[in-house]
Amino acid sequence: MKWMSLKPCETVRVIKRQIIKYSGKIEEVQVFSAVRLTDVQLQKVKKMLEDELEKSVEVENLIDESLISGVVLRYGNNLLDASFGSCLKNLRSRMSETNPG
Repeated sequence: MKWMSLKPCETVRVIKRQIIKYSGKIEEVQVFSAVRLTDVQLQKVKKMLEDELEKSVEVENLIDESLISGVVLRYGNNLLDASFGSCLKNLRSRMSETNPG
């Protein structure tokens, strides 16, 4: 196990973090984007989610080359799609509702 190579105080922190995570006090969030987000961008996403969820958040940035721009967030059973493709689909849907046929 990787934590066994840590110094004692680091091991305690890692174990404490795991206990908190599995007790439901930390939400793991996957942030999918077309390119790697900067640390500043990830901090903004983290802060926004912590405020919204009222709990600590761990953010993991994953690259999805199928995205044009924007992000898709996945946490728990939730999927928040703020990608450009999703915006286009919504726009197309609204246009077809106002102009049928």
